[in-house]
Amino acid sequence: NGVKIYQWECQTPNNNQRFVIDGGQIKIKDTLNGGRPMCVDVTNSRGNGVEIYQWECQTPNNNQRFVIDGGQIKIKDTLA
Repeated sequence: NGVKIYQWECQTPNNNQRFVIDGGQIKIKDTLNGGRPMCVDVTNSRGNGVEIYQWECQTPNNNQRFVIDGGQIKIKDTLA
């Protein structure tokens, strides 16, 4: 928990860059079969420049709920 997520040039193959969208959560694919799936997680703030981490997937957890809207990934609870 708490490992930062960084933007990086796409590399194939690279398991660190493979994700699955499942029920609004962005899951790190390489963690799905290990018994402890990890998700993309935004801290409790919704301001600009907030860091994004990987965190154990939790349901419900608004910090891990996203939608793809117009080609952008958005935090679900920020939408009207």
